[in-house]
Amino acid sequence: MRIQIKDFDGFHLSLSAPIVSNCNDKRTAFAGSLYSACVLSGWSLVTLILEKENLSADVMVYKSNINNIRPVYGDIVARSNPLEEVTVRNFVDEYYRNAKAKIEVSVSIYDPGGAAVEFAGKYVAIKRIHN
Repeated sequence: MRIQIKDFDGFHLSLSAPIVSNCNDKRTAFAGSLYSACVLSGWSLVTLILEKENLSADVMVYKSNINNIRPVYGDIVARSNPLEEVTVRNFVDEYYRNAKAKIEVSVSIYDPGGAAVEFAGKYVAIKRIHN
């Protein structure tokens, strides 16, 4: 997929993947690549939030929903919608208290016509027992 993180500011993250590595026979982005980019955008955001707090956890998506609105003809850019500071703080505090925390992350992929993909994922972080 050749995915790369483009931007991270502590509250949102964007990543990209070139269309040449992720296109189908219609020359549009493969739906599996769109889904994977969305899941990885959310997963990366949650993982980096925890790393910023010097916390180590196993992070996984446990529930998700995706809406493919229109084909994506260019490079994939998956942007997590910014989390509110209070949401991030509550997530980190819950992790400190319980060695486990849940958070919801929404991700969008846009094209020149507007939103092409909307994704919502629920993630759980569980304290890593083994390295």
